[in-house]
Amino acid sequence: MSHPSKNSPQTPQLLALRSYLQFKKQRDWQSIRQAEFSPSADNRHQTHLLQGVLRHHRWLQAEVQERCRLPWSKLQDVLQGILLIGAYELIFLRSSKQHHAIHQAVELVRLHRLEARTGLVNAILRQLQRDLQSGLLQPAQRPLATRTSHPDWMVERWIKSYGVEATEQICEANNLLPNLTLAPSRIEHVASIRQQLEAIEIDWEAHPVFPELTVLQKSQGVWNTAMAKEGMIYAQDASSYAFCQSIRPFLEGTILDVCAAPGGKGFQLSQDYPYQFLLNDVSASRLKKVRQNMQRLNLSRSMMQSDGTQLPLPSGSMDGILLDVPCSSTGTIRKSPDIKWVENLKSLLRQTELQEKLLKEAARVVRKGGWIAYSTCSLEPEETQLPLQLSEELGLQTISWGVLPEGIQEAQKGFWQLLPSRHWMGFSAAILKKS
Repeated sequence: MSHPSKNSPQTPQLLALRSYLQFKKQRDWQSIRQAEFSPSADNRHQTHLLQGVLRHHRWLQAEVQERCRLPWSKLQDVLQGILLIGAYELIFLRSSKQHHAIHQAVELVRLHRLEARTGLVNAILRQLQRDLQSGLLQPAQRPLATRTSHPDWMVERWIKSYGVEATEQICEANNLLPNLTLAPSRIEHVASIRQQLEAIEIDWEAHPVFPELTVLQKSQGVWNTAMAKEGMIYAQDASSYAFCQSIRPFLEGTILDVCAAPGGKGFQLSQDYPYQFLLNDVSASRLKKVRQNMQRLNLSRSMMQSDGTQLPLPSGSMDGILLDVPCSSTGTIRKSPDIKWVENLKSLLRQTELQEKLLKEAARVVRKGGWIAYSTCSLEPEETQLPLQLSEELGLQTISWGVLPEGIQEAQKGFWQLLPSRHWMGFSAAILKKS
C-alpha cells in the first residue's frame, strides 16, 4: 500500500486517520493528544474525530460490517480507519456535513492509491446515510457492550459488581464528550471567573452538587486568560473535588501526598493550611508541572521526588497521608476512551502489585492514630477494595467519613464510591486509621 505524500492536503480526516493507525499500532494515547488544545480548528476537529472513533469503535464497526460485502478482517487497516471515521462523521456530526464526509472518505481512499476500493467505501457510507435518514439505524436493539463499544468481559464484570442498570449508566456516561471542570483557587473568584468566560464567549454551567465549580463544554482559550495566569482557576473533576471536601475535616499536622501529580488535590487542600503539607511524586517531569502550577496559584509547599514504595521518611513521621494510587482508570473512560481497548483483565489490573506496595509503605510512614486516605479512579473491586482487604494485616482500621458532600454515601464504613455519570468521573475513597 502506498502512503500519501507530505504534500497531500492535511485535512482533519487525514490527520485523524494517521493518528488512528498510529494508536492501533502502538496503543499510545498520550503521544497523539497534543492537538486537543490546539488553537487550530482543524487540529481540534482531528482530535474530535479520533476520540469519537475510539469511543464508539465497536458500534461503528458493527454498522459498517453490516453494510459491507467483505469480511472486516479482509479490509486493510487504512480502509477500516477511513470507514470508521466516515461512519462517525455521518452519525454524530451535522447532517449538512454528510455529503462532505463521504467525499472526504473517498478522497482518502484515492490518496492512499486504493482506487479499486473507492466504490466499496462510497457504497457502504451512502447506504449508512440512507439508513440514518430513514430511521433504520437502531443501536438500542444491539447488546449493551456492542452499542456502547465496550469489551464483553468488562461489561460482564461491571454487571456482576454493580448490576445491569448501573452498568448501563456507566457505559453511557463513558461515551459522553468530556468537559472541563474549573475549580476556583478561592471561592470569592467564582463570579469573576464566569464573567471572564462570558467575555470570551465560552458557555458554562454551575455544577449541580458543587455550585462553586464551573463546567465547560469547550475549553479553547481558557488557559490564556488573565484568570488562568493569575492563578484563579485550576482543572479538577467533581469526583476529586468531592474527595477533598470529604478529607478536609481530618487535616491536621503534617500531611503527605504520596502521588501528588498532577496536583489538583494538593492545590485544593493546601490552601490556607497552617501546617506542613508535603507533595511527593516519583516523576521529576510531573513534579515540575506541579511546581509550575503551584507558582501560578501563588502557593508555596514543600516538594520531594521519591518512589512512593520507598519513601525517605522515618516510620511514624506523618499525621496523615493522601494515597491516590495509579490504577486501571476505568472510572475515567469518558476522557480517555483508549482504556476500552485494553486486551484483557490481566492488562487492566497490572497496577495492583504497585498499589499494595504503596499502601504498605504509607502504613509504615503514618504515626499511630494517624490516617491514610486511599483513593482511586478505578471501578474494579480488586483496586477499590484493596485497603479494606489489607487493613488488618497492616494494623489499620476503617473509620467513618463523618459528614459527606451531598449525593455521596458510605457504601460501607470508611468507604464511598461514585460511578461515572454526567456530573463526575468514577471514583472511590477509603479512610483508615493506624491502630
